[in-house]
Amino acid sequence: MSKDNKNDDYNTHLESVFDRQFNKKDRIIVISDEITTDTFIFVDAALTELEKVNNKDITIKIHSKGGNTYDAGAIIGRILECPCRIITKGYGQVMSSAIMILAVGDHRQMTKYSWAMWHECSFENSGRLSDHKATLQQTEIEENLWAKLMANHSSKSLKFWKSNGITSDMYLTPEQLLKYKVIDEVL
Repeated sequence: MSKDNKNDDYNTHLESVFDRQFNKKDRIIVISDEITTDTFIFVDAALTELEKVNNKDITIKIHSKGGNTYDAGAIIGRILECPCRIITKGYGQVMSSAIMILAVGDHRQMTKYSWAMWHECSFENSGRLSDHKATLQQTEIEENLWAKLMANHSSKSLKFWKSNGITSDMYLTPEQLLKYKVIDEVL
């Protein structure tokens, strides 16, 4: 296969991946599904493409029920290393790990018709008791990490984030997120 054909294949693949969730011209990335490894791959590729062009602002629009915290952590790390100013905007539902992605933007917004949700980590485990103990130990470390992230990106303390959303989900309005300084503006 010639170099031109490889480039054409690559560009065709990018166009299909970015079909509805990436607007290169307006520098907008949309996260609208469950947060998975594919979400990280998409966000990483989109940010890389935009960084090649210039260092102008990038908007990440979020409407997600959340998902895997490892994948959310990868997205958060990628956003934080981006040299461009990142504007995060919440729409509809910004739940579970998606609220952490919203919180790390350089400028954070949410529409007044949206809800956020924070809760403790959950996990599925089968097998031996030692498997459960090891998973529980790791999950507690992760809980602390995510609560620290939220405390660092809000006016609420580590204790607040660790003690809320336990046994039942904590739903937050855009006005509450503004009050807690998780976002900078209600749209």
